[in-house]
Amino acid sequence: MPKYNQKKRDISKNPRKHDFKIRLNDTEYERIKMLYGDQQMAPTARKILLDHIAGGSSVSSELRLLREEVSRIGNNVNQIAKALNSGENSDISGLKNFIYQIKKSINKKLLIIR
Repeated sequence: MPKYNQKKRDISKNPRKHDFKIRLNDTEYERIKMLYGDQQMAPTARKILLDHIAGGSSVSSELRLLREEVSRIGNNVNQIAKALNSGENSDISGLKNFIYQIKKSINKKLLIIR
């Protein structure tokens, strides 16, 4: 079983053959240990560096939050469709404004990550 919830990768397809060394003073090392605890340093450092190259971890976390929000919206739309299709008397008068507010929120988040 992979340690620290990491996926086991097939090293035959893309072996890691390049070393990357860094030196830290005691203060830097302690700060990293305090933030990341007992996690293995190589995968942690690799993730941090590659996230930074991709635009920073804030981008990936914003995308994750945006995906979760869109998923919740989809669930709400499905519930509304089910209620309407079952013949329930549903008040959808505020739906247009609600969708507009969601669209505005999504566009605001997209501006942050672009």
